[in-house]
Amino acid sequence: MTKRKATTMSVTQLFQRFPDEASCLVRLERACWNGTPICPHCGGKVKAVVVDSTDAATLQVFVAEHAVPDATVYTGDATAYAPLHRRYHHESVKHSIGEYVRGDVHTNGVESVWGVLKRSIHDTWHYVSPKHLGHYVDEATFRLNEGNCEIDTLDRMETFAEQIGNKRLRYRDLIKHNGLSSKVVTV
Repeated sequence: MTKRKATTMSVTQLFQRFPDEASCLVRLERACWNGTPICPHCGGKVKAVVVDSTDAATLQVFVAEHAVPDATVYTGDATAYAPLHRRYHHESVKHSIGEYVRGDVHTNGVESVWGVLKRSIHDTWHYVSPKHLGHYVDEATFRLNEGNCEIDTLDRMETFAEQIGNKRLRYRDLIKHNGLSSKVVTV
């Protein structure tokens, strides 16, 4: 898919471009089934998931699932990351002594991910439940990955459509018990 130069589009212009449901469906169907799949391991995309633990085993499995062997991985100095050097070019900054950047080594990118997520929780959603936290994380990472102002709105919409594909979220599935609490939690 060729990316267009970003342009501003008002709601009026959007409705002029897609005057009815059929015209919108044509665009979304083209985006869903004629586009090239995007590899989740490429392109510097943010990948975030809810984990039950931040121990070494959990974090190392996450890195192994989302980074290619011999990739360069920058982390903080938490001991859970120490074994990463066996499989990756691993460097860490020592947050424990106030070091946040050393040459090219830093965790500023992932820190901004958590900053965006926390601002979304506090300023937009206000509260989240453990039951739906994964959905909130998915939405925030999508906005980070596709929120670049240089990406045209329609290209972002196409990416959204590609990623949801044929997935449906029915209300009964949304409210179905998944083993996690629906009780609201402040972050």
